[in-house]
Amino acid sequence: MKKMCIVSLLCACILLTSCTAPHLSESISGGSIPMPDLTPAPTVAPVQQPTALQQGQALVTDVSYDPECPPSALAAQPDFSMPLYVLLADAVRAGQDSVDLGEMTVTAEQLEVVRHALISRNVWGTLRDITRAEDGQLNLIYSTEEAEMRTAQVQELDSAVQRLLEQAASGQSQLAVALSLYKTLAQNVHLDYIAEDMGIYGALTQGRATDYGFAYAYGFLLDQAGIENVVVTAGDGSHAWNVLTIGEATFHCDVQTEAGLSGGQALTCFGLSDADVARMNGWNTWTAEDHTLITCPESLMPELMGAASADVDAANNAVYFTGMEDMDGVFRLELATGEVLQAMQDAASGVAVLGSDVYYLRAADSALCCFQTGDGQARNALEGVRVASMRRVGSELLYVTADDPDGTEHAISME
Repeated sequence: MKKMCIVSLLCACILLTSCTAPHLSESISGGSIPMPDLTPAPTVAPVQQPTALQQGQALVTDVSYDPECPPSALAAQPDFSMPLYVLLADAVRAGQDSVDLGEMTVTAEQLEVVRHALISRNVWGTLRDITRAEDGQLNLIYSTEEAEMRTAQVQELDSAVQRLLEQAASGQSQLAVALSLYKTLAQNVHLDYIAEDMGIYGALTQGRATDYGFAYAYGFLLDQAGIENVVVTAGDGSHAWNVLTIGEATFHCDVQTEAGLSGGQALTCFGLSDADVARMNGWNTWTAEDHTLITCPESLMPELMGAASADVDAANNAVYFTGMEDMDGVFRLELATGEVLQAMQDAASGVAVLGSDVYYLRAADSALCCFQTGDGQARNALEGVRVASMRRVGSELLYVTADDPDGTEHAISME
């Protein structure tokens, strides 16, 4: 029996490439993955003091779409006016050209903070600026004069977000939801600096965004789930990513870099410390959009940074990954405790979770294997078929057979 690893993470502990689909697939959903009966039991008792992972197990009770949900980092600023934000967000969604403040008293500072929140995100892809006329009325400036086009984009974005959030089931931990949304974006969005829209709208409806678009889209989805986050930028402004706060843990998450490195098939850039960011990208300084000083002293899940493949079982609050230190196999990280157990001893070149099924590509014979029940036995998912590669996108497992020179992808769907 191979050595058991029990990881008790001491760090202080929630956004989704090579995907070609123009629209986002659903995030991880449904089902629970029972641990195989033959999985070795730990030989060392878990450390009893609360770990960073244990501190971050607050549940997400409601992930329904709220179009008026403001960015959590900016909403905490002293001059942020929630009534003004709601008024202007509703006006943009309705395609209005102007807004009468009526009896509402708005200071110049409040207008600027809310304007920045709406312009920087540009959630529905059409807003360009907000100006104040001499009579106090606010004018909304759009990229198109056609009101019907504005409202059509609002409807398209709303539909995409609702489909995505339906899969982030209530009752899961904030960390599991943050992981699922992160994987969804990394699997489905391409880095693009010439697309017509490269922000939240472009990311969630067209699968195209800049690094800033990745960060804003991830933050937007996290806000919908009530997960505290802030967008940060490198000291020279050349890159943007997110810092999340769950429980008492604060950590970096770089969805765009993940998409470029693994196409969303790993978790290399999730839960990074300040030192990790400096080591991976060379950035030693960064600026938070709310101008707060952010420090992330410890890695959240360091064993995942070296895993070539990792996937989240959000329903069961766990992560499966391949390889650990000098050990082969498929491993399971319990998010609630930080424990790592070896689920399968086979050397594997990829792992993916679909509902209650865990798939992996066995390195010895290129067989696509799956274990689904508590009997601890891996079974061939495809009899007599050698598989060259596999990847999960949304609710589908895509694979290429070893004898196909064209590299045609076939699908196994959870649905």
